[in-house]
Amino acid sequence: MTHSIPVFRLPETMCPCCYARLNASSPINTIGKPDPGDVTVCAYCGCALQFDEHRRLIWVTPAEMEAMRAKDPGAWDDLKRAQVKVLVKIVDQRETKKKKALLN
Repeated sequence: MTHSIPVFRLPETMCPCCYARLNASSPINTIGKPDPGDVTVCAYCGCALQFDEHRRLIWVTPAEMEAMRAKDPGAWDDLKRAQVKVLVKIVDQRETKKKKALLN
């Protein structure tokens, strides 16, 4: 049985960490369209991001991350798990690229 993850289209924006163009979001620990203050992770670099009042993505500072960890450990754990998934995907893609290069 597969579970589909909801994807919400957003006005195109850039990741403030890696400058990738982003136009969609999937919830980490909420249901529904992202609200101001909700957090997500850049699918290209794993940077923790937060939606501002205009649903633009802003960088979550280390101090904000620590405050989140103290206030809502469950949300912090969800965010860290999402970051790990992205980083594993990035490493897998790099390894696949290296293997293909070696075979050519």
